[in-house]
Amino acid sequence: MPIDGEKLRQLRLGRVLSRRQLAEAAGVGYSTLANVESGFKSRLRPETVQRIASALRVSPRALLDLEKL
Repeated sequence: MPIDGEKLRQLRLGRVLSRRQLAEAAGVGYSTLANVESGFKSRLRPETVQRIASALRVSPRALLDLEKL
C-alpha cells in the first residue's frame, strides 16, 4: 500500500512519539519507519499499515498516499 511518509511523520509527532516508540508499539522495525518518513520506501504491506495505524489510533486511510492508489 502506498504510504505518505510526511503524513506518517506528522501523525507520529502529533502523538509525541519517537520513531523508536512507534516502531515498538506497532511491532515494526525502526528502519521501516525511518525509510518511509524519509521517502526511501513508499509502499508497505497492508498488515504493516494496519499495525502502524492502530498504534497511532488512526484509520489506515490516514496514512495512505491517495495520489498513488
